[in-house]
Amino acid sequence: MRHHKQFGKKHHRDRDPRRGQVKKAEARVTGPLPSPEQIEVWLNESVSAAGAEILEFKVRFADQVRCVIDRDNAPLETEFLIGVLRAFKTKIREAGFDPDDLEIEFDSPGETRLLNRTAHFERFKGSTVRIEFTDLALPAMRAKLQDVRDGKPVIVDPSGAERVLEFNEVGSIRLAP
Repeated sequence: MRHHKQFGKKHHRDRDPRRGQVKKAEARVTGPLPSPEQIEVWLNESVSAAGAEILEFKVRFADQVRCVIDRDNAPLETEFLIGVLRAFKTKIREAGFDPDDLEIEFDSPGETRLLNRTAHFERFKGSTVRIEFTDLALPAMRAKLQDVRDGKPVIVDPSGAERVLEFNEVGSIRLAP
């Protein structure tokens, strides 16, 4: 299931993405914003404190951020996201910035989530995955995630052979729908 929640500014079509500039006279002028690096640090602290993790962080414009977050064995409910957002806004206010000048979009990883930690491999044992290799001459492969040994994913490839994947040979491993 894919969740899409957006908080903050709602009328982005009414403003120029550059700081402090507006397209319409009635639109609100924004103040200075923290750096993207600082925004990521504060979001990471807020998300981690709530028992979740950031899987992807992207700054679209100076005032628009997209964040893919996940928490083990629990859905991303609206109340959970509001709690994360409140903690994040508190950090922004304490640093002297206006949290209403920033638009945050939260998303869940969805059915093609990236698996990049031992905990992910453990959680999704038995699932079908799509593997892309670092050697671009090798085609992507669908396989069953069988087990985890020494933190490395063990798959059953299409021929039925069991294989331990080395991290230096894998570009990405994602759940396959």
